[in-house]
Amino acid sequence: FYTQPFHKISLSQHYNLTKVIEQSQRRGMNMHIDIDAFKYVDGELHWKELKGTRKNPIGARDKRGYLLHNRTTVHRLIWQVVNGPIPEGMVIDHIDGDPGNNLIENLRLCTSSENNRNRGPGKNNTSGEKNVTWSKVLNKWVVKVNLHGEVTKRFCETFDEAVQTARDLRKELHGEFRKD
Repeated sequence: FYTQPFHKISLSQHYNLTKVIEQSQRRGMNMHIDIDAFKYVDGELHWKELKGTRKNPIGARDKRGYLLHNRTTVHRLIWQVVNGPIPEGMVIDHIDGDPGNNLIENLRLCTSSENNRNRGPGKNNTSGEKNVTWSKVLNKWVVKVNLHGEVTKRFCETFDEAVQTARDLRKELHGEFRKD
């Protein structure tokens, strides 16, 4: 039968492995990041020990505007440095919707469903307003707000009425996680 080879590791390597609290499963890879190596300063993460050219905050911005460090978003690392581990099934939300604003006051723990409520209009939105579409068949504005798979619909004569109706429904159904 086949056995995997045994790899010896040093005591310092073992110590570093036991300190790891973040594992990212993105793209099928396990990424281990030592949270204790960082310090939080005004919405940025810095290395605790400056070595060589490590004077700038960590992270590189991706095309969506998020800062990444070893394929892990920096806002998740900031949350963990300040508040500890992220509970399973929870995500970190940017309250103002700006992925570049990593101030701890702008980050909150939430479910994925709550996080999705805090999004702007989709890229295929033609009205310019979230949850508002024009129905050629009905010749009316249609407002659709989804919560836990249940869709609440309203029909409006004017665009302004539809916008206000959508905002009122989001306030009622989405609460603090609404995006207006």
